[in-house]
Parts: sequence; structure tokens; C-alpha cells
Amino acid sequence: MDWQLSGKTALVTGAAAGIGRAIALHLVEADARVYGADLAWAEGSVLPGLSPLVLDVTDRDAVRTIVQQIVEEAGGLDVLVNNAGTMRARDSFFDYDADDWRRILDVNASGLFFCLQAAAGAMAERGGGAIVNVASIAGRNGRTLSPPYAASKAAVINITRSSAATLASSGIRVNAVAPGIIDTDFNRRLGAQFGPRDGLTPEEYVARRAEMVPLGRIGTPDDVARVVCFLASPAAGYVTGQTLNVDGGIVMN
Repeated sequence: MDWQLSGKTALVTGAAAGIGRAIALHLVEADARVYGADLAWAEGSVLPGLSPLVLDVTDRDAVRTIVQQIVEEAGGLDVLVNNAGTMRARDSFFDYDADDWRRILDVNASGLFFCLQAAAGAMAERGGGAIVNVASIAGRNGRTLSPPYAASKAAVINITRSSAATLASSGIRVNAVAPGIIDTDFNRRLGAQFGPRDGLTPEEYVARRAEMVPLGRIGTPDDVARVVCFLASPAAGYVTGQTLNVDGGIVMN
């Protein structure tokens, strides 16, 4: 599909794997100039047509420097996809400590806001742009193995709304996607952690989670990436402040 993103410049955080990698791939295929930021790039993980950047989104000064670098190289920034995130899942609600809380909120909420803030400043200078934040259905329904993670994703949804209202007059649209159960290494790691207590392999654990999905399957990174491309594209030119669930019908609202 032609998303009309040819010639646009995009920054995707958390682009080295999983959903972020799929988003970057789809944007490259849409003929956008794509910068992918991540803490580390494994050998062979960089996509053709993508410019890799090493970035810790919790470092506000580093974020501002990266955005300025992109503006100087590409002449501006049109699209930001805030995908970088982290999660820690403990065996018990009472096992979470202050470090767990700080790290999850620092990356998923604070880091996202720092990237949004820097990108919006660059976009405002050229009359507009599109920002897509990656939230989670855990931020809507609270059903999660990690309460701090759910809290951070609820923050993403609220940041999306408040930023959309603030930035609309600058021609900047801000939306979010809320993925459900997606087939990534992240979910397989959860399976390795929690499956054995139920006598399940990681694959069996993930398959059992799929039983709660009305559409009868877990999602793929491509399922999420296509919705992100829509929200970043002119096709969504009259859409802002929204969070679209990409979850096979688990949450309906």
C-alpha cells in the first residue's frame, strides 16, 4: 500500500527488534528516510535503507542531540514513532522494588516524552508532522504481569492525548497504538519465565495466551506496523489524540 510517505524523514526508537524493527521496515518500504534508534544493534539487525543510531531515550540531552543531528542531515523530521520500551515481570506483586518502578517509568513514559518533546520542536519549525506512540492494552485494562508496566502504558495514552491537544495548532498530530499479545521475543521470554510453573513450554504458554483473543490468534509485528504507518500517513490527516487497539478484539472500545 502507498502510505504517501515517500521522501519523508522518520525516527523510530527501539528499532533493533520486534515491533520497532517491523515498523522501521514498513517505513523503509514506504520510501521514507528512516533513522532507527536503539541502545544496541546486534550484528545483522540493521535493515537496508535504515540509518542506525545508538540512543538511550532516558537521556534527554542525548535525545535532543540525535534529533538535531537528523534535522541537520535530512533537513527536518516528519515522523516520530516512540516504540522504545521495557518491562520487568516479577513472580509476585510484592516483589517489585523501587528500581523496577523507576526503570520502567523512566524508559516507557519519561523517555517517550523526551523524544516527543524534541521531535515536536523540530516539526513545529517546518509546519507539522506526525507522532505515533506505542502503548499497550495493559494501559487500558490493567491486565498485566507487571503493574509498573501497565502504569507506564497508561501514562503513554494520557501523554498522547495531552500532547495532541497542545500541538494541534502547530500542525502536529499525536496518536498511539495499543498492541495486545504480539508474537515477539518479549512474549517468548515471558513464556520461559512463567510457563514452567504451569508445566508449559514457552511456545505453549504463548499459544495459551492466544485463547483469550476473539480473532483466535496472537498478533504479528507487521499487524502493528501497518496501523502505525496509517497513523503516520496523510490517510490519517484528520486523526489526532487517539489510541487504536491492535489486539484482535481483546479490548473493545
